[in-house]
Parts: sequence; C-alpha cells; structure tokens
Amino acid sequence: MHRALPLPSVVPAIFVAGLNYTTHADEVKLPIPRFPVFAMKSPNALLYPSDAPAPTPGFGIQRGDTIVVPRHLQQPEDADYEGEMAIVIGKECRNVPATADAVNDVVLGYTAALDITSRRWQGKKGGNQWCFAKSFDTFCPLGPHVVAMPAEDACSLQIVTRLNGETVQQDTTASMIFNVVELV
Repeated sequence: MHRALPLPSVVPAIFVAGLNYTTHADEVKLPIPRFPVFAMKSPNALLYPSDAPAPTPGFGIQRGDTIVVPRHLQQPEDADYEGEMAIVIGKECRNVPATADAVNDVVLGYTAALDITSRRWQGKKGGNQWCFAKSFDTFCPLGPHVVAMPAEDACSLQIVTRLNGETVQQDTTASMIFNVVELV
C-alpha cells in the first residue's frame, strides 16, 4: 500500500529531465539522448493546489488554481506544457549510487507535475534559455500530494494531461528513457 504525504513546504531546487520519454523524442524528431538532459526551474515557478498545506514563507511557492501566463508570452504556441511525474527528494543527498536501495533511501515519493515552458525563450529566438523559459511564476503546478512508493513501482504510472476537460496527453512512465534510479 502506498502512503499519501503532503507536498514539501520547502523546495530549494527543481531539476527537470528533458527529452526523457520515447514518445516525446519521436514527436519532436530528435535522437534518443545517451545521457539524461537536465534543466532547472526556479522554486518561484511552483504552484500548489489552493487546498494544500501552506508552504514555508519566503520560498516563492504560491497556492492557487490558476496558471498565470505573462502577457508577453500570450502568443499562440508560446507557453507549452507537458504532464510529468515529479520525483520528490526527501533528504539532502549527493552522488547517490544508481541502485534501487540507495534511491529509495533518499526519495520521499512522487507527485504529478505540469512542466510549462515558453518555447520562444527556450528556442533559438530567445537564446536557448531553458532555465528562464521554465521559471515564470506558476509554471510548475504540483500535487495534490506526494505518494510514497519504491522506485520500482514508479516505472508504470499513467500520466494524463487535460486542458479544459479534454485529454491532450497520455503516456506512461514505462516510456521513460531514463528511469527513476538512473535520474536520481
């Protein structure tokens, strides 16, 4: 049985794995990477559900139910989104061995995430600024809670993204190129 836990009240960093699903690599016609591709989001991008416990003040985490797209990004096809599984690290760690036991020791659990990106800033027109493109306020909704489970159970989760009630993305973590153990 998996336990439901509250979202963390402090998030010092957000790392995102880019191009980590075979379906996405096929969609954008890019080769499968040999190693994980990482970018960062500012913690200011976090958006917790309005009914989530209050995060620690001063860390930029907002609560609410509305993603705010800045006016200068409100052009067709600029703000893009991808439903993701977020790996929530529960203790300070570095150089974690790539074993299920070591990863399970540091991972608190998993939650749903929406990775919103300004494609203009991420692309050549914006100077390939991945961190900036992903870090606008509210560009990383999480939750509603963290589910504690072993890494091996996180390899077959369904990910469904809906926009205005319509399913716009559906995949499974079995399509991940690099699994949880390899990413952590």
